[in-house]
Formats: sequence, structure tokens, C-alpha cells
Amino acid sequence: MPVHQIYPLTQQHKASMNKTETPLIQTIGSLLFLLRRHINLFMIVTALGTLATAFIAYNRDPSYSAQALIMLEPTENRIVNLEAVVAGLSTDSSMIETQIKLLTSPNYLMHLADRLHRVGQVINSDAPITNGWAKLATAVWRNLGSSIAPISAQEQKAPSNSEAEQALLYERQITRLADGLKVEQQGRSLVLSISYTSKNKAEAAQVANTLANLYIEDQLNEKLNGTKRATEWLESRLADLKREVREADQAVEQYRNEHRLFEAKTQPGLQINSQQVGDLTTMLVQTRAARSEKETRLRYIRNLQSKGEGLESITEVLQSPYLSTLWQQKSSLQQQAADLRSEFGDKHPKIQTLVAQNREITVKISDELDRLVDNMSNELSVLLAREKSINEDIDALLRKASVSSQAEIELHQLERQEEASKKFYEDFLNRYKETKEQQAIVQPNAKVIAQAPIPTSPSSISPNLLTLAGFVGFSAMSIALSWLVEYFDNGVRSGKEIESEFDLPCFGLVPLLRTARSTSERRPHRYMLAKPVSAYTESIRSVYTALRMSSSNVEPKVIQITSSVPGEGKTVFAVSFATLLAIDGHRTALIDLDLRHPSVQREIAVPDGAALTDYIMGDLSYDSLTHHDRESGLDVIALRHSALNPAAILRSQRLRDLVTRLRAKYDCVIIDGPPVLGVSDSKMIGEIADATIFVLRWGKTSFDVAYDSLKELSEHGINVKAAVLVQVNYDRQAVYNFGGIDNYYSRHKEYYHN
Repeated sequence: MPVHQIYPLTQQHKASMNKTETPLIQTIGSLLFLLRRHINLFMIVTALGTLATAFIAYNRDPSYSAQALIMLEPTENRIVNLEAVVAGLSTDSSMIETQIKLLTSPNYLMHLADRLHRVGQVINSDAPITNGWAKLATAVWRNLGSSIAPISAQEQKAPSNSEAEQALLYERQITRLADGLKVEQQGRSLVLSISYTSKNKAEAAQVANTLANLYIEDQLNEKLNGTKRATEWLESRLADLKREVREADQAVEQYRNEHRLFEAKTQPGLQINSQQVGDLTTMLVQTRAARSEKETRLRYIRNLQSKGEGLESITEVLQSPYLSTLWQQKSSLQQQAADLRSEFGDKHPKIQTLVAQNREITVKISDELDRLVDNMSNELSVLLAREKSINEDIDALLRKASVSSQAEIELHQLERQEEASKKFYEDFLNRYKETKEQQAIVQPNAKVIAQAPIPTSPSSISPNLLTLAGFVGFSAMSIALSWLVEYFDNGVRSGKEIESEFDLPCFGLVPLLRTARSTSERRPHRYMLAKPVSAYTESIRSVYTALRMSSSNVEPKVIQITSSVPGEGKTVFAVSFATLLAIDGHRTALIDLDLRHPSVQREIAVPDGAALTDYIMGDLSYDSLTHHDRESGLDVIALRHSALNPAAILRSQRLRDLVTRLRAKYDCVIIDGPPVLGVSDSKMIGEIADATIFVLRWGKTSFDVAYDSLKELSEHGINVKAAVLVQVNYDRQAVYNFGGIDNYYSRHKEYYHN
């Protein structure tokens, strides 16, 4: 009978309770129970972490931050309307980001270190510390925070013995400046804030102000140097341009003298008549268009003629009066013939006369159409001749003009070169004058709008806040560690886990008896005799009660007790279970069938004369086989040592006859069987047993091991009646919040006398 049928009210109540809980409440409850289960780990990690954080927080020196503000000015302040040689800054985000990267670059920080050295400012390490504990805390803090040791004032003031030491000193200074420096844009404005954090108040303000002033100076120097370089280049370029202009003038004059072109500008006959060429070109285009159209019309008409189709819709045909008259006459004759044919028939002389007249008109129409086609062909020939004539006129005109104007063309080219050289020279001369004027009015593209004052209050996190952060952080870490410990804990701890994972009812949770196991002379079954109403005794009794109630037809008599692996407490449970049945008045026998590792004799002292293996071999009678324990009334069949061939004993008919005989004599026969994994003994014992109880050790038996064991038993057809969880720590079990019988014993201790 499943457990939910044995305890229907409890399961129904729990289902109704779970429905009323929200996910948030369940999560908070799970977290609280997780902390409760691992309270020692949580307290130790949180306390040590918080104390370490507080120790460092209260013994470290405070830091001070100073901030200077500079504003970028992208526009030029022009006194005169001159174009700047060096362009101003743009306002896009990429340019602002570039300026921020420039201010924090290593080269800029090196210039900053040089400037600070020139003004007598030394980038010191932390202020002197007099407290011993503070010195230790500061050293630990520095070692954890940075792998670069700070530079002391003595190190900076000490003279360098080599270039390597000097380079190392600069590297350390730049590293300290980079660690304390922060440059960022103020919102979406053009204002950049330069802040520096240091243990020294004056040093923080000095570094921020020096960097801001250095940036303004660099902006100005960059513009001045750019203007100076442009002026020098313009001076050298003007000399070259002046020489080129002089050479161009000389070339023009020399060419005119050689080709006698002094009157070229006043004689239009020497130039190409572009107007005449244009007119001829227009005529040529018109002629070509007319010729193309005429060719297309003529090709179309001839195509219609070749197909025998009528030409009545052609424009030239429609415009001919003669053809129109002929078609009218033909239409009239056709109408008269149709009228007479209906009255006299086709053979009538009048109809024959009309047919002959119609034939004559058709011949005339055909002749007229041929004449029109011939006229169009003649017109096309005229257009072709005209087009050829125009082309010849244009070629002749161009040849004549080319010969007469070649010299003029060469002269114009030289004149254009001369004019370009003069224009280029004038532009450079004007630009040179503007650049010379700009040297006196160059302004930087940024200005300092706020100097950094010496800070009065520290900018570092207060010790209280840092301690609180440490408490929160280490609390979260301890929760994570607790979760990891529980995540890797694969032990079975609840009857509900057994029921849900293995679909196997759990008949009881047997508590761990620390007192009973602490002394060799007191065993758990003896503890039951001394404490008949203890929690341990009642847990064993609940197993038998559940076993009896779950058997609807015949109550099992031969019961095997087994587990997955050795050391899970199956023998202790088997002895305790058999003892409980005996003291409750049931005739009970306990058989030790763990032939490879007998353990019953360790719990119950049996005389050396009684041994199951001797009986199986025929060396011992049945009357001498059992040992009667007078205190509990239990009959025990034990083993003195392991058997050499366990499989042969378990398959023997003598053993089966013994079990049959015991079944008839006793109310219950409890078999302490071997573990399931590794050997097949428990499967063979299951064939002669009525039921098998599977024992799991609380927190030690893993789900994987238990699953493999139950799978093997199931594959061999062994009737595993239920599972029992033994050596349960009730105090620890209560904090898992499994509910129901899992924490009943720990909450109702007043019902037991332990």
C-alpha cells in the first residue's frame, strides 16, 4: 500500500498548504532553511570576512580627490576675417573622447611628471603611519590592491645611479598618476573634469591644476607651432612660384616673336568660325533625321507590298487626291455590281462591264502606288546626297581652320599657364600675409573654467560603509558556499525524496543513537530493551506497522534486509527490527545470510557451536542451529566466518528447506542479507524471501547508488516492499523542512523517553 494511502490526511493537508504558498514565500523559506542547515559555515565566513574588512577599513588612510574643469571651445575667436591655419576642435563625441584619451596617455603623464618635478611637487606615497596595526593593514591593503609598490619620498629624492633606475622611477610615477587620475565628460556638455585622488590633499589639487594648465599650454603651443610651420613653408613656396611666373611670361613673349602672333587677337579670320560649323552641324543633324525617317517609311511600305496588304492607311497615300478619286470610283463600281448581282446574277453583261471597269481602276491604283514609292526612293537619294555634301563642307572648314589656328592654340595654352601661375602666386602671397597676421592672435581651443581647490573632506568610502559592504559581500559568499555544499551533497535525506525519486514507499526514519554507539557493550537492540518507548524503538515499530498495513492479503513472513553497499547500517537495523518483533510477542528468527561479511554475531554474541555453514554442510543438527536470546526472546542463526562458496550455499536445497521449516515455526523470519551492488547474493535470497526491505543511510547513501541497487533488484524480479532511512540525525533533519513524519520526532520529543 503506497504511503499516500497510509497517511491520506497528511498528504492532502500538505497539498492544500503548498497551493497557498506563493513562489516568493517558497524562495524565502528555502533560503532561510538553507542558512539554518549551514548556520556554522554562514556565521564563520561572514564574521571573519566582516572583521577583516573592518580591520582594513578602519586602519587605512583616507583618500582625497580634487577636481579642475576645462571647457572646450571649438570656434575660432577671429579678430580679422582670416582662415585659420590650424583648425579648431569639433564638437562630435569621437573628438571629445580623443581629448580624454590624450589627457590620460602615457606621454602626457610623463610631461605631467616632468612639470611637477620642475615646480617642486613630488608624487609621494601615503602619509606617514605611526600605528603598528595601521602599518600592517596598509601593507596588506596595498599588496592586495596593486602589484606595483608605492614610491616613498626617500626613493624619489635619492639620486639615480643609472638610466635603468631613472626609467623605473618614471614608470612608477606614471603608474601612480594613472591610478589616481580620472578624466571624463560632464554630461553632454563640452566641459571636461580632471580629478586626481591621493592621500595628500595638496598633492591632489596640485596634480589636477597642473594637468589642466598643461593641456591649455599644449593647445596654444600646437597652434603656434602649426602657424609657424605654415609660414615657413609659404615663404619657401612663394620663391618657387615667383620664379615660375617669370618663366611663364618669358615663354609667351618668345612664342609670339617666333610665330608673329602680335595681331592674333584682332584678326578673326585666323580663328575657327564656330558659328558656321554650328550651323552646318545643325543642318547635318536635320538631314540625318529626315533621311532616317524616310528610310523607315519606305521600308515599311515595301514590307506591306511584299505581303500583299493594302496601303490605304499610309499617310502619303491618304494625301494623294488622285488615289482618293480612284478608290471612290472603285467603291461605287463595287456597290453597283452588288446591286445588279442580286437582281440579274453574275453572267449579266452589265455586271461583266462593271467587273472590267473595276479591274482597270485597280491597275491604275497599283500604278499610282508604285509611282509614290519611286518618288519616296528618289527623295531618299536626295537626302543621302545632301548629307554627304554637308559632311564634306564641315571637314573642309575644319581642315582650313586647323591649319590657320594651330599657332593660336599653342599661344592660348601658354597664356593660360601664365595666368594660372600668376593667380597661384597671388593666392599664396595673400595666404602668407594672413598667416603672418595670425601668429599674434592665436588662441587655444580650451580654457580652465574652475581651478581645483584643496579638498577638505576625504573622497574614499567611509569605514562604516566599507564594513557594511564587506558584511553584505561575505554574507552573499557564505550563502553561495552553502548552496555549493548542498549542491554537491548527493545523499538521501528524506522519505519524500525516496518516494519521488524511486517510486518506493518509505516505512520509517530510524534515528542515530550516538549514546548507544559510543560504548562497545551497549548495542541499539539492547537500547530498545532498556528504552521501550524511545524514539528509536517507535521508529522501528512504525516500520513493522507500515509493513503489516501495506500487506492487503498475506502478511510477509520471510523478510530480507539489504542495502546498496556495506556500512549503511542494514545489520543494526535487521537486529533491531527482529528484536522489536520478539519483544512485541512475535515468534521471530534472525538469520545472518551475509556469507561474505557476517555481522550479526558482532551485535549478538552467539556461542561458537552454532553456525549456519555447518548446518548447510550437514555437520550440525537443526536443534543445535539456533541460539535463543533470553533477554529479547529472539532466535538467532549466525555465522562464525565468511563462506568460501556463498553462491553454492544460497542455491542449496538444504537452505531452502531450512527457510520452509522456519516459515512454519515462526511468525517472522528476518534475513540479514548482503549488499546489492557487487554481488548477486541478495538477488538469490530475494527468491526465497516474501519481501525485501531496502535500507539507506541518511546523508551517506547517494541517489545514484540507490538507483543502481533498486534497478538490479527490479530486473531480477525481487519484491522490494519498502525503504527505510536509518541513522537519521533528527536535529539536522528538522532544518531541511521536509514536513510530515520527516521532522515529527524532532518536534514532539515529549512523546518519547530517550
